[in-house]
Amino acid sequence: MLRAQVSKKTALGREAKKIMDAGGLVSDEIMVNMIKSELESNQECSNGYVQLSTRERTVFHFPRSLESRC
Repeated sequence: MLRAQVSKKTALGREAKKIMDAGGLVSDEIMVNMIKSELESNQECSNGYVQLSTRERTVFHFPRSLESRC
């Protein structure tokens, strides 16, 4: 989803690309907004499912911040 947003040059994708190009991690806020956008606009998400990556992930990969894990 992140790569798709960057390649489509959406506002969130451009913001994420700046962060990634600088070597940073994309914030939870940007990722949550991407997920919301996908749920609202992507027909494949009409049942509430979002594929975050082609690699297997668990909910433990997100969010990443220490504050959000406590």
